[in-house]
Amino acid sequence: MSFVLLLLVPLLTTIVDASSSAADISICRADSDQLGCSAWDTTTTTRRVCPVNLGSMLLQECYQETVTNRGACLDEPANETIMSWTAKPVLSGAYSLRSGNGPDTSQDVTEYQPDKWMTITLKTLEYDKKFRGLLLHTDNANNIKVGEWGLPESSNFGFWHPPVCGPRTVLHSGAVIKSFTNHFRFKSPSKGTGKITFKALVKVGKL
Repeated sequence: MSFVLLLLVPLLTTIVDASSSAADISICRADSDQLGCSAWDTTTTTRRVCPVNLGSMLLQECYQETVTNRGACLDEPANETIMSWTAKPVLSGAYSLRSGNGPDTSQDVTEYQPDKWMTITLKTLEYDKKFRGLLLHTDNANNIKVGEWGLPESSNFGFWHPPVCGPRTVLHSGAVIKSFTNHFRFKSPSKGTGKITFKALVKVGKL
């Protein structure tokens, strides 16, 4: 399991970005340096894996798999590491976070209208990199959250506003694998806010 950090380039204002921890996440920032671990104890465990063969003509045999002990993060101070079983966030080209959805990125919106709604699209660009977890918010130049996200009330949407983070943050509501393309409605901040940056952290890998 690993984290991937995504940043949508700042937009200018105009006068006319494992198991699920969605219920109790304690860090509401995608750029927090407390998320994930950079190194684990070198001990490993071996487990027997037997693939499920459902009517396949080619039966897969069981095999031994070596797993790193990710319950022993070596980062210090240990009590400040959140989700220590995951790797530290890295920037990745396997995803895109855009203010547009067409094939021509030069047509993406580069300015926002204060207090108006716009659509932000998060896409997985590689077939085997679909994510399970998401933490999404928008910051001003002082790294203070701004704007508001409008989410459907349907429980099937897969994302919500965790009470501890509020309506300026989007979080996954479960650990199921998400769609290749996800659209989010964002209400831009008020006039005078200045440049804003959309920040997204996705969690990828096995449970």
